[in-house]
Amino acid sequence: MANHKRKQLFVDPHVQGALIARIIGYWLSCLLTVIVMVVNWRILTEGDKLWHQQLTDIWRSMGPAFVVALVLLPIALYDILRLSNRVVGPIVRLRSALRALARGERLQPIRFRDGDFFGELAEEFNAVLAQLEANRDVAVGDAARRARDLAARAVENEGLSRQPGDATEGLEAAGVRGFDEA
Repeated sequence: MANHKRKQLFVDPHVQGALIARIIGYWLSCLLTVIVMVVNWRILTEGDKLWHQQLTDIWRSMGPAFVVALVLLPIALYDILRLSNRVVGPIVRLRSALRALARGERLQPIRFRDGDFFGELAEEFNAVLAQLEANRDVAVGDAARRARDLAARAVENEGLSRQPGDATEGLEAAGVRGFDEA
């Protein structure tokens, strides 16, 4: 695993944005529920006071808690971004590697950062990558061997000598075009 920290905190706006929106929604739901409960409790227990007096009393008693909740929200959002980064970052890295693999690029094994989740996924991806590379090497070797065999047969069939350059000329004489030696 890599030791360096991810420089970008917000790596996947779709996933991390959904998490942030969900946290804000829960925070608002909790806050509104507490407010409704406190107001209703005050009305039930101190129903003889006027509304503005009750709201003033509620603000005096619950105002500091509301301010603390407002201060804690950004801290909670930052923490959820950091945590989600440990989940989303590896998925973004894996998605990028899969796209490069689909384009036919040769890849180095992927490594996730220390503390990231899904370390086993990187190991499994690397095992699949190694198998694909081995299969690719076998396929390239087979293609090169077939090309040499075809060149040798063309030389034999045409009765040409095996001087340098004659194999390619023999292929061209046999009607094979576009042969490049690997």
